Amino acid sequence: MSELIQVRKKAQVTLPQSLRQALNIEEGDFLDAMVKDGEIVLRVKKLVDKDQAWFWTKEWQDASGALHAQTIETGIVSTGFQIGNSVFIGGASTVEPWLGAQLDWVGINKVVDDVTGTIFDDPYTDLRLRGGLNFAFGANAQLALTGEISGLLYEDSDTYTAGANFSFQF
Repeated sequence: MSELIQVRKKAQVTLPQSLRQALNIEEGDFLDAMVKDGEIVLRVKKLVDKDQAWFWTKEWQDASGALHAQTIETGIVSTGFQIGNSVFIGGASTVEPWLGAQLDWVGINKVVDDVTGTIFDDPYTDLRLRGGLNFAFGANAQLALTGEISGLLYEDSDTYTAGANFSFQF
C-alpha cells in the first residue's frame, strides 16, 4: 500500500486513514522513525509500563511456561439411563416428566507442558442426575424444561445447570 503525503509547516505529516486502519494506529500511539537505505521507515511501537517490563522479558516467559507447547489428554467413558412417561393432558397436548442419571469415568485427564512437565493429572469419577418436563402442544410446538446436578461423587466440583428450550416446527 502506498500513499502520497505532503510535509506541512514544522515538518508535520498526517498518516492517511487507510494506513492507520491497516496497522491499527490510534491517536496517542508511538512510532519509531528511522532512515534505512535512503527511505524513512516508521514502525508502530507499544510501550510497557516500567513495573510491567519484567513480564515481557525472555527470561520471565521461559520461566513461566507462558509460551511452551502443551499436550492435553482426556479419556471419558459415560453410561446412563433415562426414564419417563408421556401423559395426555387434553387436545393434542402431552407432558412427559423424566429422570435420568449418568456415570462418568474420566480415566485420563492430563495436561503436560513440554518444558516443565505435568501440570495437571486428575482422573475422576462423577455421577450426574438429570430431570425435566417435556411439553408438546399440538403437532408443531414443544417446550423442554431441564435441570442437572453433578459433582455428587467428585468432591472438587459441584455444578448445577438448568435450561429451557422451545421449538416450533412448520
